[in-house]
Parts: sequence; C-alpha cells; structure tokens
Amino acid sequence: MFIFPIVISVSNYASLAFIDMAMLALLPLFYSSPIEHGGLNLSPSTIGTLLGTFGLLNGVFQAVFFAKIIKRFGAKNLFITGISSSILIFLLFPVINLLAVRSGRVSPVVWVAVVCQLVIAIVMDMSYGKN
Repeated sequence: MFIFPIVISVSNYASLAFIDMAMLALLPLFYSSPIEHGGLNLSPSTIGTLLGTFGLLNGVFQAVFFAKIIKRFGAKNLFITGISSSILIFLLFPVINLLAVRSGRVSPVVWVAVVCQLVIAIVMDMSYGKN
C-alpha cells in the first residue's frame, strides 16, 4: 500500500478534496458576507438557489460530457487542468468583490463573474473522475 504510485495517487486526490472542500466552505460565506466586508450580501434563498443550480448543472454536465472529455484529453491532463483551475477559482473571490464594490451592488457583471467561477468549479470537479 505504500508503493510510490499509490502514495502519489492518494496524495493527489487528498489535495483535490482539500481544495474542493475549502472552496465549498468559502462560497456560502463569501455570498452572504456584506459587500464592504468582502462578500456579495446575497440572501439565503439566493445562495441556496445558486448552489443548488450549480450542483444540478455539475452533475448533468459530468454525466453528459465527462466520458468524451476524458477520452480526448486523458485522466492525467484533466486532473492537472482541474487542480490548476482552482487557482482561478480562488483568485476570482477578490475580483468579484471588487466588481461589486465598484458598482455598489450585485450587478449583471458580478453575476457573470460568479457564473464563470462556478463553471471553472465544474472543471475542477471533473478531476475526481478516472478512466
């Protein structure tokens, strides 16, 4: 069990799980915090709708496209892309807040940035799959 390829594989997936849990813990906190404190000041019902829609679309997208994507790019490349995409996800938190601060509210531009962040999170979640 402590063979090098197994240790690497387990540590890679543990790192991915840690990053994914951190992102999923920060999303509701970020969405609910006031704009002046670094968040978006969204209501609980809006947050629930947003995250529920994200989960539904994540599952549908992976069910429909995952096999095609992994055949085209391979499991290793998809994993590397997913881990790399987490950098963009975390960098978008301050960018989204800056957009909200500049407009003084959650404007359509902020919503586009939120959707982009969640689409990138779908790419990151595809890293769990393996051929």
